[in-house]
Order: sequence, then C-alpha cells, then structure tokens
Amino acid sequence: MARRLPMGPRVVAAAALAFCAACTTDGADAARTPVPTAPSASAPAAAPGPARDTVSSPPELDGTGTTAGRRAETRGGGTLAFRAGQKGDDLILAVRCRGKGEIQVSVKPLNVDFTVTCVPGRTTTVHHQVGVAGAERRGSVSVTGPSTVRWSMTVGRDEPAGRTDL
Repeated sequence: MARRLPMGPRVVAAAALAFCAACTTDGADAARTPVPTAPSASAPAAAPGPARDTVSSPPELDGTGTTAGRRAETRGGGTLAFRAGQKGDDLILAVRCRGKGEIQVSVKPLNVDFTVTCVPGRTTTVHHQVGVAGAERRGSVSVTGPSTVRWSMTVGRDEPAGRTDL
C-alpha cells in the first residue's frame, strides 16, 4: 500500500519511514534552508521563487549526495529510472516545477508518493530525503500532471538524515 503525501510534503507515521524535507526557493541570492521533520509532523509547502525560469535544468542536490538519475525539463507526465545505491543510503528526490497545477510523484518500488503544487510565473523546488527499508535499491520515479506544468528532477543518494559520525 502506498504512503501518500497529499498537498505538499507530509510525513506519514510509519516505523520504517525516516523522512526529511527541505523546501528551497530558486534565485541567485537565495539560501537553501532545510526544514527537518519528525514522523507524524508536516513540512511547509514548497516556497515559490522569483519569476526567473530555471525548470530547464534539473535541480542540484543539497549537501554531499551523489546523483543516481536526472531528467531535464518535461511537460506533463514522465518517468525517470534511477540506479541502486549502497546499503543504508537514503534516497533523495529534488523536484522543480513551474506552471498552473499539481504534479504527483510516485517512487517505485518504495511506494512513496507526494504532490507538488506548481505556480504560474514562479519556479518551485522541493527536496525530499527518504530513508526506508530498501531505499538503496534501483527503481523509478513517475510523475503525472497537466500539460500546463513543466518540471525537472534529480534523484540522488546520501547518508541517512541526522547521522553524525563521532
């Protein structure tokens, strides 16, 4: 059964799910500010950026993550396959969109789903870090949405959120 994250990033309470969302705005002087969330908490919706259009290139990953797949500007729906990571890695999804409507993002085989609300004339970027059993496996991300929305995506891998090496 899929874990649904309706109307922006929302964490679903599940013992195996560790989720961290960071919403950022695009812009030359905008700082990336992560917003960690705990299970059963909700993160703020993605913040729209300035009128500058940056959907044509996929978003960069925050931190030290490695890229597992990228997709440049796409209109409407599409699918992106991503390669496997190392055991224990979290999966990172960075999605950027622009236009009127919502896109639904579905990650297989993890059964993680979320919605991104896109705004006309503004670029919206969201970052999700998902740590569930099997997150290191290869898979695919499917995006569905109206033709009025353009989006791009980067999928990556990184150490689990909150990990500190002493």
